[in-house]
Amino acid sequence: MLITKKIPAIKKSNVILKKYFLLLFCFISLISCVSVKPTSSKSAKNLYETFFTGEEGTQYFIKPLKFESNSSDLLYLDITFKHKKIIKDSGTLNFSVLNNNAFNDIDSLIITNGETPKTIKDINFLFSEKTNKEYKSRFSGKLPLEQVKSLFINPNWKLTLYKKENKTEFIASKKSKKSIGKLYSDIFNIF
Repeated sequence: MLITKKIPAIKKSNVILKKYFLLLFCFISLISCVSVKPTSSKSAKNLYETFFTGEEGTQYFIKPLKFESNSSDLLYLDITFKHKKIIKDSGTLNFSVLNNNAFNDIDSLIITNGETPKTIKDINFLFSEKTNKEYKSRFSGKLPLEQVKSLFINPNWKLTLYKKENKTEFIASKKSKKSIGKLYSDIFNIF
C-alpha cells in the first residue's frame, strides 16, 4: 500500500517537472527568436560616411579598400567626393602604400576593372612614416567622378603603381571586391 501511494506522488512530481521544462523551453525559444538577426543582405552603410554640405549636396567618404600585391606590399585606397543632382565633380583618391621602403614619388597610378583603364598622373605626396617593420607612404590624386563611378560597375580592380622604371600591381582583396559591389548598389547605382 505504501508503494501505491508513492507512485501517484512520483507521477505528480514528474508532471510538474515536465511543465517546468516545457515552460523553460518556451522561454528560451522566445528569447532566441528575438536575438536572431534577419538574413537579408547587408548594406554598405559601414563602408562609407556621408556629410551634408548645403548647396554643394552630399559629401561621400568611402573608407579604405585593401589591395594586395604578389610581394608583401599592400595598398589602401579611400575616396572622397561630393554629389548633388548631377555628376560634375571629381573624386579625390587617397592611397597608402605599405612596403619595406619609404618613398615620396610616384609617376602614375592606373586603375582598371577589366574595362578602360583610368590613369591618375598628377599625384601629390602627402607623407611617409614608419609603422612597425614597414613604411607607410601616403599619396593623393584626382579622377573625374564619372570615371570613379564606372570603376564600381565591376569589382575586379587591378591597380598598377608606376615609380620610375618600376611598377607594382595590386589586386582587390576578397573583402574589397565584396565592398565594391555593395558600394555600387548603395551609392553609384543611384547617380
